[in-house]
Amino acid sequence: MLAKEAQRKRRQAMRQAARQLLLTEPYDAVTYTAIAEAAGFTRNSAPHIYSSKAELFAALYRHEYDRWATAFVAMVTDSTQAPAAWLQDSLKHDGVLFRLAPLLEPLVLAELRVPVVASFRQYRFQLERKLSARLDDLRDKTVQGAGAQLITHTLWTLSWIYQRRHGTAAEANAAAVARQYELALRRVVAEITKIRPPR
Repeated sequence: MLAKEAQRKRRQAMRQAARQLLLTEPYDAVTYTAIAEAAGFTRNSAPHIYSSKAELFAALYRHEYDRWATAFVAMVTDSTQAPAAWLQDSLKHDGVLFRLAPLLEPLVLAELRVPVVASFRQYRFQLERKLSARLDDLRDKTVQGAGAQLITHTLWTLSWIYQRRHGTAAEANAAAVARQYELALRRVVAEITKIRPPR
């Protein structure tokens, strides 16, 4: 039991160190050795925590994604919180997730091996195209780019939440859940035009 707890703490320390380094350095410039040193571990002990840099950042990505998904669900279900305020905060402080996603999303999705309901996946891609067309109407290119990122990750998050909650449920259920999520996404898209680019 103590060994498992110690391993959990070591992994957490490595993730936190990787997160901090990624906020100031490009992904390719962040080495596994530098992460281990920042976390307080020696070069020899580091491989026993995560087998590689890719595995470490995949774990960090899942952790950040879970945190972001929780925040998204809270935003959608909490009527007292202004969506514009949450989105602005997300664009300022969730840079780690946005920087990791293009690099590690294929790796993470392959590693999770979670079956995706085909109809929901197709629906999500159709919705993404519709939302992308809506974003093209925005005049401010900085906001447009940030909004496009936000929409993409929101859609991935919704897909992940759906899979975790419903597994391989019937397609009819998938469509019903997708419609509920679309209503929430419409709120998000409506608020994007109110956001000023983060400084």
